[in-house]
Amino acid sequence: MIMHESMVSGIELVPPHRPLTTSLRQLLREQTADVHAKLERSTALNQKISTKPANLKSMTKSGSELPSRVVANQEYQELYKSFLQITRALELGFEAQIDERPLARKILLSIGLELESPKASELIVADLEKLGVDTKTSMVQIAPLPQPSTLHELLGMQYVRLGSRLGGTMIAKIAELHLGSEVPREFLIRHGAGVKLYVEDCFGSFERAGRSSIFDHEAIVVAQQTFKAIMRWQIETERSFKELRPERPSTTSRVWNWLTR
Repeated sequence: MIMHESMVSGIELVPPHRPLTTSLRQLLREQTADVHAKLERSTALNQKISTKPANLKSMTKSGSELPSRVVANQEYQELYKSFLQITRALELGFEAQIDERPLARKILLSIGLELESPKASELIVADLEKLGVDTKTSMVQIAPLPQPSTLHELLGMQYVRLGSRLGGTMIAKIAELHLGSEVPREFLIRHGAGVKLYVEDCFGSFERAGRSSIFDHEAIVVAQQTFKAIMRWQIETERSFKELRPERPSTTSRVWNWLTR
C-alpha cells in the first residue's frame, strides 16, 4: 500500500476537494511540476544526456543537411551507455510494480489497457549489447518505487513512467549528432515516437473509468512519491558512474542532505 500523503515531506499536495475543472493529465502536470523540476536539476544524467555537440554550428551551414555520420564522441558514448543502463533499471522498477504484479495487471486490463510488448527493458538490453555492454554483469540496482494498489494510484505512476519517455525522440536525435546515425537507439525511437498516442489512450481510459476529487488526489500523491523515489535513487546510482560524478561533490552532498532530511 502507498504511504499516506502526510509522510511525503516537503511537498505541498493538492486538496482532495479541488473541483474537477481540468483534465487528469493537466492536473498531474501542475501538481508535480515542482518535484519534477527538482529531479531535473538534481541529477547529472538528465542534464548531460541532452547536451548537443559543442561544435554543432561548425558542422553545418545554413540551409544544408547535417552529415549522416558524425565523428564518434567517446565521452558521450560512455555517457549514453550509462544513460541506457540507468534507464533500464528505472524501467525494470516500473515493470515490477505495474506490469508484473497480478493486481496491477488486472486493473489495467479492466479498463482496456494492454501490457507493453516488447518490454522497454528488453529494448534497452538490445541497444546496450550492440554497444558492447555486458548486461549480465553491469546491472544497476533496480529503482525502488512505490507499490500502487488502486486504479488511480496506478495512474499516478503511469504518468511518471510515460512522461519520462516523452523526450526520447529528442535524445535519439542528440545521440545521433554525437555518435552517428548507426548508434543503437531502438528504445528511444520506439517508445519516444509511440508514447504520445499511448499516453492519449492511457489517460482516455482512466478518464472513462470515472473521476472524483478523492481519486485525483490518490493519483497526485503517488505521482509525487514516485518522482521523489526516483530522485533519491538516481542521485545515489549516479555515484557509481565516473562520467556522472560531479566536479564539486559538496554540491551533490548538499542536495542529498536536503532530500533525506
